[in-house]
Amino acid sequence: MALRKRNSSSATNRVRDLPLFVEKAKGDKDKMVVNLQVIVLDMDDLNANTAAYASVLIADETGAASMLVKRSLALGLNCGDILSLENAQLTFHNTHLVVSLSAAGRIERIGEYTMIFKETPNVSNYLYTKDASGLMVLDRRPKQVQR
Repeated sequence: MALRKRNSSSATNRVRDLPLFVEKAKGDKDKMVVNLQVIVLDMDDLNANTAAYASVLIADETGAASMLVKRSLALGLNCGDILSLENAQLTFHNTHLVVSLSAAGRIERIGEYTMIFKETPNVSNYLYTKDASGLMVLDRRPKQVQR
């Protein structure tokens, strides 16, 4: 079995830079589309929860974020899966930034367990508020715990 190279012309973005995409987009949802290569760290318990969507914690070498996916799609994911997300949409859920798949979005499992990642900063923990013009802006970043 031969490995074939994916023909992806778009560059991969970093999780740490997701708040910058929101700032540059200035409310334009078409500009809040990213491509990521991430590892699945944690997921909702799908057996105990019957919600239509599941929350998945994803990370890359720069940070972590929450991703909302349909329950049917989450059933095919496991912790440790390395995913390629193409045309992922940045959205807000209860004033927090989350990653979700757009209508043209694509998710592909490209490996498992062997990827360098960071759990901090989790950009989904940053708080956003609406400014006077109705745009979501970064309010404040959570304080880092000193060790």
